[in-house]
Amino acid sequence: MLIDRTLRALETSLHRDGLWGTARKAPRLARYLRARLRDRRWYAEWRAREAAEGFDRQYGTDTSAIVETFELGLTGPNADKAVRYEPAHVSDVERALAALEVDHPRTTLVDLGSGKGRTLLLASRYPFKRLVGVELAPALHAVAVENVRRWKAAGRDGEFSLECVDATRFEPPPGDLAYYLFNPFGAPVLERVVQRLVDSLAASPREASIVYVFPAHRAVIEATGRFRAQHEDPRFTIFHSLAPQRRGAG
Repeated sequence: MLIDRTLRALETSLHRDGLWGTARKAPRLARYLRARLRDRRWYAEWRAREAAEGFDRQYGTDTSAIVETFELGLTGPNADKAVRYEPAHVSDVERALAALEVDHPRTTLVDLGSGKGRTLLLASRYPFKRLVGVELAPALHAVAVENVRRWKAAGRDGEFSLECVDATRFEPPPGDLAYYLFNPFGAPVLERVVQRLVDSLAASPREASIVYVFPAHRAVIEATGRFRAQHEDPRFTIFHSLAPQRRGAG
């Protein structure tokens, strides 16, 4: 499978970017191959868990397959900072959402690096005011749009809004917020994303939470002095804003 995926990626790159464009991607591809060779045991375990949970099989969606960054054809200033698409396990998302203590009808959930939309679909089981997906890769965004269409066509609830945009340019929506991050990017991008949220809260004080799964760069959030860890779990941390609470808003 590893060899097949690598060959498909090379074929796609040659067709889209030509020989020179593909050669420029060689270091990234080499890093990918080294990492995957180290991760083969992890990948087997991951696939077994995905099969056991059976999300796509149950709901007729397309969220399971891992997509490497070199397969996405990303461009732009933060393209080289993107991470591969790897769907969160259903049980992990469910546990994180269950631990999130918010007033759901007043809260907009924003999934930064929303990929194919699995987290948003699972979050639609809660009465959030709105579910917003922010995804850099057009290919993943398009799949998420189709997944939401299928979800809604089956009569399931959820007020979805999907945006294909760089997270550093995303403007926090009004009202109470819950940001969901499945470790979607490194510290430099996270700093800009969190600072934009902090600035928004300063301009319009309101409740805000951050669900950070595999919080590799939690120090970025803590350094703002505007959030405190509200819930700790081996796989995620939930932060809550220290901004003044909004009074009487509807």
